[in-house]
Amino acid sequence: MAKDLRAYALIQDGDFGAIEASRLIARVNERFPDLGEMDVLLTAEEDWTNTAHSLAGQGKKWAWLAEEKTVIGVRQLFSVDEEAFVLHFTPFAYNWTRARGNALRLFEPDAALEAQRFHVAIAPMDPKPGNLAWSKAQATIIQVFAAAIADLANISAVYWQSSDGFQSPNQIQKAAEKAIRGETPIDHWVQFYPFTPDNPGLKSRKELMGMVSLGLNPFTGREVEVATSPMDLALAGDRCYGACWLALDSGKDIRDRDTMTDAENGDRLIIRDKPEGWLRRTDDLGAYVLIPPDSVIDPSTLALKPGEEVKPSKIGRLFGR
Repeated sequence: MAKDLRAYALIQDGDFGAIEASRLIARVNERFPDLGEMDVLLTAEEDWTNTAHSLAGQGKKWAWLAEEKTVIGVRQLFSVDEEAFVLHFTPFAYNWTRARGNALRLFEPDAALEAQRFHVAIAPMDPKPGNLAWSKAQATIIQVFAAAIADLANISAVYWQSSDGFQSPNQIQKAAEKAIRGETPIDHWVQFYPFTPDNPGLKSRKELMGMVSLGLNPFTGREVEVATSPMDLALAGDRCYGACWLALDSGKDIRDRDTMTDAENGDRLIIRDKPEGWLRRTDDLGAYVLIPPDSVIDPSTLALKPGEEVKPSKIGRLFGR
């Protein structure tokens, strides 16, 4: 199921309590002075009337609006250019369940999950899935909040709900700096899952592999699905990453039957735009299906090419579903 943008900072020591809003904003000002020049931030016609802080004198307004105790912690409400963000400090560990499938993770979270004592949820109040510019701006602010919290508390990791991915403490700041420069930190906000065919006719062919993304959907309303083809893990990863970059940072809209060229070998891959989904249709995930020229999948029908060993209806689902 598609999930909205939301991150969790896992805090591993100290007494539970919300970090003072003024300290958070001061740390953002200090560590990210270029944030005030971001073009993708949403502009406001007038400032908030309550206490506002200018980011490095650039006129971008941050404001702390409210803090309240909840049944399970403390909630703070912030405004960034009249966009509301919530930080929810919760006095117990975040409960994460490892999904089926072998994700290519930048950071394995087992030790970080074991070390955490409580967590902070960071999310926009008004997510807009599929709105690329808006969602990138919101994800950037989430990442900046996470980096500020990492400076002020001893955290073990940051978990991104939309991709099921984790960032180590030393990756959090780098991802924030990259996002502020206008470059999407794809390998931090999106994860890749390789898969091999699970149907009887294809699974014995060791060279066949596919790959899918998780985490692209909040930005584009799609995930990348690289069709099963003769390729190794590195090539599958390059293709999946390249399609994500095309969707996020190229400045071009992807249209059905567009093509993408492999930087490695010059192969031209066909992209099928399937709003209703393909491999993960039951999970409500639309897809950019990337079809290499030597794929076992026909780009016109998105079924097995004639002559393959099994019927199209027997193509296995991802993660064993």
